[in-house]
Amino acid sequence: MIELRIPGLVPKTNMNSRAHWGTKKRIAKHERIMVRDALKLKFAQPRLPLVVTLIRCSTGWPDSDQAVTSMKHVRDGVADFIGVDDGDNRITWNVERRRVPRREQGTVIRIEAAGSRAEKS
Repeated sequence: MIELRIPGLVPKTNMNSRAHWGTKKRIAKHERIMVRDALKLKFAQPRLPLVVTLIRCSTGWPDSDQAVTSMKHVRDGVADFIGVDDGDNRITWNVERRRVPRREQGTVIRIEAAGSRAEKS
């Protein structure tokens, strides 16, 4: 199992943002590269099939569809690390949200082999 915490990375949904498209693109690219590079620095590329859980830890409590949308670029970065498209059916994606104090905000990425204890429960 791979588990990585990226402090300070609390993705926000861009769906209702009025920011310039270039700003949105820059943020998306930054999040994606940050996640990919953080995983590459610490771990070897895992074998498929996998279960990937993305946990958004923040002081706020987005509704479930906003939580999924906000993790789009994180998901892309994980897929880049694994070396597949994020739509590959050998990867099961889960998004969770956790309310934490401000000093503990960030993103937790958990990558497990499919069929491991976490998926069986």
